[in-house]
Parts: sequence; C-alpha cells; structure tokens
Amino acid sequence: MLENNNIITDDNYFDDKEYISASMVKQALQGSKKQFDFAMSQNIESEAFLVGSAFHAMMLEPEEYKKLYAFEPAMDKRTKAGKEYIAEWKEQNQNVPNHLPGKSENMLLGMQESLNRHPVYSKLVHEGGEREVIKLFELEGVKCKAKVDYYDPKENYIVDIKTCKSIDIEAIAESIKNFKYGIQAAFYLDGLKAHKFYFAFIEKKAPYDVVVVDFVTGMDDSRIAYQNGIANIQSFRKMDQDGVQDMYTAFNNIIKF
Repeated sequence: MLENNNIITDDNYFDDKEYISASMVKQALQGSKKQFDFAMSQNIESEAFLVGSAFHAMMLEPEEYKKLYAFEPAMDKRTKAGKEYIAEWKEQNQNVPNHLPGKSENMLLGMQESLNRHPVYSKLVHEGGEREVIKLFELEGVKCKAKVDYYDPKENYIVDIKTCKSIDIEAIAESIKNFKYGIQAAFYLDGLKAHKFYFAFIEKKAPYDVVVVDFVTGMDDSRIAYQNGIANIQSFRKMDQDGVQDMYTAFNNIIKF
C-alpha cells in the first residue's frame, strides 16, 4: 500500500493517468494503443453512468449525494408553464453539479430500500468500514489506484455494488464475463491484500431484487489478465517514450491470456 496524502482525490481520480486503475487495465487488454489512448482522452458521462454514480453515493455517501445530485421534475417542456417551471428549477439547483431525470429518483429509492434490507448486505456493510475510499498501491512494480465502494479493514474484505438488469444466475455470469468484473476483483484483492471480495448485484427494476456473490471463481485467470493489462500499459508508455509503433509485446501478452 502507498500513502495517498491527497495525491489522488475524487476531483482528479478519472483525469489522472499516472496511477493505473482496473478500468485502464481492462481497456489495455483490447490490445490497441490507439484505442487505449482514445479511451483515456474521453470524459463522457452518460445518463446511465450518472444514475449508477448517484446510486453509489446514495448508498455509501448520503451527505455527498444530497450535494451532488438533483432530480429534474417531470414537466411538459413544450408548454410555456413547463418551460418556465424547469427554468426556475434549474436556477434553484444551479449549484448542484449533476441533474438527472425525475423518473430516476423513485427507482433509486426503491433500490436503496431493497439493498439496505438485504440481510447479507446489511451485515457486510456496516458503520465500522471505509466507504468510497481511494487506495493507492503497487502491482507489478507500478503505481496503481482503486476507488473501493466498501472496505472493512478489521475483517479485511471488499464489497462492490453493481446494478444489473436481472439477478438470474445466467445473467449475472454473463455480466461478470462481459464487463470483466473478475479482473477488478483480482486487482483490488491483490492491491489491498484483502482476504475476500463480494459483489452486491441489484436490479434496476421492481422488485429490485438483490444477490450477494462471494467472488472466488477464476481468480488465477483474472490475476494473469490484470498482469497482462499492466504489461500492455507499460508497453504503450514505452512506445510514447521511444516514438516506436511496435505492437508485438502487447499482442503477445493478449495471446497468453
């Protein structure tokens, strides 16, 4: 583990490219330096991304949630009265950085109630742990970072919240594969030297069902994958330093995975 000392904060977490994150690793496994560089230059926040971020804040940082998110009331913007009402609402909430559709609020409240009432989640995520904490560490000899949803330093385990369309076992397995969640789990476990990693999946539609997964499957393969991803990033950085367009090292790493 490395001391943070405000090196990486909430404000610069996504802009910083010196410390490698699990998301950067997953992007690097695509193999193309051009794709990687393009992805690193993007800063597009979709509505789905903002809704997911709002839910994390609602669950883990309620005071920050109130400061960061406001929900625009449902009004007919085609009418004069609707336009005037929305304009007034936006002026009243101009200091709140993220405005979301009002329809999202009821969904998030339903998800919040369901997740808080889940017996396994409520036992794992308690007042004694660290929430939305940024951790810095070294893996494969390079500086890395992780923004951890919940970390219990006493019992040394991690909990990560994921929204999903369905908690059907096949749907969960498909999400884990498609979004490479196993790489994130291995990256966080090794970085924090944690003993356990749990995913809390919650549906984005009523009845907002929940399943908590004690993630242990395929950890060796996931560990090899993040090691290869880090190696790719190191190769990309060396190409920038040397001005060489050579993909063989990165490509070979993907073949190994």
